[in-house]
Amino acid sequence: MTVTLEATLAQKPLSQQPENAQLLAKIMSWDFSKVENRYRKMYPDRDAIEARRQFCIFVYLTLATGKELYIPSYMADDFWHVVLWFTQDWMAFSEDVAGRFLHHQPLCVQLSPSEETARLEEFRQACIKHFGEVNVLIEAVVCCM
Repeated sequence: MTVTLEATLAQKPLSQQPENAQLLAKIMSWDFSKVENRYRKMYPDRDAIEARRQFCIFVYLTLATGKELYIPSYMADDFWHVVLWFTQDWMAFSEDVAGRFLHHQPLCVQLSPSEETARLEEFRQACIKHFGEVNVLIEAVVCCM
């Protein structure tokens, strides 16, 4: 049975189911003010609040789907790099939202065009299922290359 994009969008987004909604709320409400301040200093031409939002969506999708291969936007990835400087805060956040330490796994190999397309499509489908739309992240790109 093939599920169409229209049928998927007509369903209630998974992020609105109670368990997922609680996870998303916990992630989105975490205090990243120190990170935002540092991010603003490092990237004065970027919106720190938008970077934080994209990072939180990335973390949520990774945890809600159980997959760690999603490709965040540059903004989300750069925000994550700044988060990692605050090691105690990152450890506390990881334990609170995931119950374990969340490792940053940079992509150390060049993806073929078909592999990159497949990963972006997997990410796109997760966005649709969980948020009812694709454009929750401004730019989904391979990071850390």
